[in-house]
Amino acid sequence: MMKANYKKYVLHFKQPAGTSRGVYMERASWFIFISGNDNPAQIGIGECAPLPGLSPELNAGFAEKLADVCKNIERYRDLKSTDLAEFPSIKMGLETAFLDYQNKGTKIFYRNEFTEGKRGIKINGLVWMGSPEFLDEQIRSKLNDGYTCIKLKVGAIDFEAELALIKKTRKKYRAQDVEIRVDANGAFSPDEAMDKLKALAALDVHSIEQPVKAGQH
Repeated sequence: MMKANYKKYVLHFKQPAGTSRGVYMERASWFIFISGNDNPAQIGIGECAPLPGLSPELNAGFAEKLADVCKNIERYRDLKSTDLAEFPSIKMGLETAFLDYQNKGTKIFYRNEFTEGKRGIKINGLVWMGSPEFLDEQIRSKLNDGYTCIKLKVGAIDFEAELALIKKTRKKYRAQDVEIRVDANGAFSPDEAMDKLKALAALDVHSIEQPVKAGQH
């Protein structure tokens, strides 16, 4: 028989994390811990991390569902047959907890060249929203750290000011040297989105994530 429980952790950001949906000062995560009667010391851990304002499941009985999942963990061992479609973060936490348990609690879900230290994973340098000065400072810092791909959160300040910063970066670094991506978190209205996309495309911006809100066209 499997047993499960969960615990909530709240992490406080060293600096505010700005998005077009607001500013995050802290980050809450719920960790699922599972074990078996045959070896209680072997524990699998998974994280459920919905975002306030972005994850609708927080308004759909998230806490109650997580408690039910842990209370009836045997019923949720087969993730394909569970009713977790409306709670993707819980499903993610369960999947990783079971994978961790299957791998004897090593926190390695899949063995590959990355987990063996043979190959890295290329990531972008994330630039949070803020004042033009703060954005510029972050861009310079990421490039100085050796990032060749930066991702800017846009939509919280004047678009022309954000565009000016991208122009400044693009004048100094060619598209083949520094890849620029942006994430608007649905900040553009449908009637202005195309004009803003064209302005970004003119600066060789690689891609944009969620220019308009879900359901808008």
